[in-house]
Order: sequence, then C-alpha cells, then structure tokens
Amino acid sequence: MACILKAPTNDSKGIIAFTTPERDLALSLDDRWKKEIEKIKDRWLVGIHHHAHDLFFKYDPLYDFHLAGETDLVEISGKKFPITNMDCCNFVPSYFNKSTNEKFWDILYVARAVRFKKIPDFFYAIRKLYDQGHMYRVLLISPIDEADSTRGRYAYSNIRGLYDEMFSKEEQKLFNFMTLNFNYPYPFDMPTLAHFYKSSKIFLHSADDERRCRVAAYGWAAGMPVVGGENVGLLLPKELQKPPYFYKAECYKDLARLAKDALDDYEKNPDMTAVRKVVAEDYTKDILINKLKEILPNEYINEDRSLYSLEHLDIRLGMHHLKGSTYASDNSNMYNMDFNGLFKYLQDRSNEDIKSDISRDEPEEFIAKLSEYSFQVEINKNHKYSLYQKKTNIIVKILLKLKHIKHYINKLKRCIFEY
Repeated sequence: MACILKAPTNDSKGIIAFTTPERDLALSLDDRWKKEIEKIKDRWLVGIHHHAHDLFFKYDPLYDFHLAGETDLVEISGKKFPITNMDCCNFVPSYFNKSTNEKFWDILYVARAVRFKKIPDFFYAIRKLYDQGHMYRVLLISPIDEADSTRGRYAYSNIRGLYDEMFSKEEQKLFNFMTLNFNYPYPFDMPTLAHFYKSSKIFLHSADDERRCRVAAYGWAAGMPVVGGENVGLLLPKELQKPPYFYKAECYKDLARLAKDALDDYEKNPDMTAVRKVVAEDYTKDILINKLKEILPNEYINEDRSLYSLEHLDIRLGMHHLKGSTYASDNSNMYNMDFNGLFKYLQDRSNEDIKSDISRDEPEEFIAKLSEYSFQVEINKNHKYSLYQKKTNIIVKILLKLKHIKHYINKLKRCIFEY
C-alpha cells in the first residue's frame, strides 16, 4: 500500500507516498481515485516513490513531491518540481552495519532471476577470474518467481543450467549459487540477508541499466566496496563515485579486473563512513525531514519525530497494494487491500489513531487488517487500457529506445566481450 511517513496534526499535514505501480496501474487510470486524492490534500501531503528512472517524466501537480534521484527523473518540458534526491535505497536498516567478523565469501551478488540483472555477465566475470587463477569464494543469491507468466521473456528460464555449464563441480564448491523459489521477492528477513552481506568482502553488481540499486546500498551500508557500471554508482554523490567506495566498470570486461582491485583494496581496511552516511537510515532519517522542508517551503513540516514512521523504509516505500489484481503477480511485495478502504482510512481516521497505527513495527500491514475499513481487493480485473493509453505507452517506449541507442552503440564500441 501507500507508505505513511507522518501522521497529521491540527497544524501540520500527514505525509504519504504512493508507488509508481499504484499510480500507473490504478490511480492514473480511474478518475475516481484522482478525486479521492484531491479530497485528502487538505490533510495530507501526497508523494510518489519512483521504482525506476524516467527520462520522459511529466510533472503532475496532483502529487506534492517525488522520492527519486535528481538525475533519474527528466521532466519532459524542463519544468522544476519537488524532488527529494532520496528513495528506498537511502534507508538501509541498521542490520547492515560494518562487521569485524571474519569473512567467508570474497564476492557477493544478490539479484532476482530477471534479465535486467544480467546474471550471465556476473557468471562471465567469475569465469574470467577463475581462468586467471583467482579462485575466490563467491555467493550469488537469486530469488525466483515461480508464478511469473513472462518467464523466458522477462525472467531467466534456466539460469541454473547456465551455471552448471560454465562451472565444474569443483568450482561450484567455491562459487555458491543459491536459487530461492519461496516468498518472492523477499525470501529472507532482513537480519538473515544482512548476515550474508556481513560475511562477504565486496559486492559485484552486473546490471547495466538499473539505477539506485537497493542491493548495492545494502553493500555500502555493510562497509563493502561495490563494483558495477556507472548506473550503479549514481546512488552516491559524484565525489564518492570512486575507490575504495565504488569501482566503475566502463563495460563488462572490466568487472573481473575491478573485482580483484576491490578485493586487494579491501585488505587495507578502508573507512566506509562517508558512503554509509548516504545510505544508512541511522543518518538519513533526519536528512529526509530536512529535505522535505527544503523542497516544500510553503508547507509546515512539523519536526516532532514522534509523528513519523521512518523505520524499514527500504522495503515499505516500495510496497503496494495491487495484490490479487491482474496488474501484478501475487508476491510478498504487496498488501491485500483496496483503494476504497485506504482513502476512507486517510479521510476518517483520527490524528491520534493514525499516530498510534504508524508507531507499530509494520504499520501498513497493521492498517491493512483493520476490519472497519473493509480492505478487500476491488480492482476491476476486466479493466483494459484505453486506446490512447496504449498509444502513449508505445510512443514513450520508442522514444526511450531512441534516447538510449547512441549510449548503447558507444558502449558496444568500448566493450567487445573478451571472456
């Protein structure tokens, strides 16, 4: 569901953030939801948490602010709009702290078994290291969505088969590939996932077009150097996009070499405090409140921390309530609730009750179970995009391809695979 960041008071508005899937797959397709948002605006500041970069972003004044990186949203007309330069990646929980424990793995990658994560390129990098005699211990954790109907197009259909082809049984004793087909996309709780990070030396991210990567942020919060393409480093300020924090690969053939460099530098025990201040919630909760004050100068942002719910934003900001609909497969990234109940809650629930509700460890989960707001999935399963919507989506996709084509041609010129 939408994430409630702050409870309303008599003199200050509450703060809530919807997700881009909620906006694009429901809110923007039905005028009744737009009217419901307008109705709550006298009591709530309404934001959008962006799940991906948007180079053809069109500002909609219906939403008061945007949780995204400043370079990740390019307004199509050049219009300025309130943006935090923060998203879920900037709120890594304290489980991911730097540990002095002995490390078991040298290289870690955590990636869902979907194509944009470029898992085969990770395999190629490890293959190259092994061929050079660098027999590092490697761990790849890969959640798999067994219910994904697009398998083979969006997801890998047999990624373990490729692993078995590329690595011998002896090598697989060093390179542990952990595929997980339960509780997608979060098979582990955060303390368990953090254990694997704190048991590894560096994080290698092979996706070439994923920005503001949460799994990389977990690595930085855990005191790990991160290796990846320029897109991965965009989460950090420019002055920190360098060793020992970040090792930028110009192309895939650089990943193996940079992984070795990062591991060599790791032995020097670099101070990672500077990057932790960017991604760890211990530092960033206050930064968010100050940023909202800065980008919303005409709104009174009450700084009383008892009004806020800023824990576990790494997960909460990205969750939504499209579960049970045809818009998305059922998984643990969704709440089983509808917009009717949500807007009734936002309009009718008292300030004190909301403050109490969001003080709980999993506030949205608790709110979704409140029977008096009748949280039943009621999204029209027969809904189809209008012809206009279909044409718009097609045009935007074509423009995005044209926007990137020069970039990819240049990358190909620089990067002839040498595995």
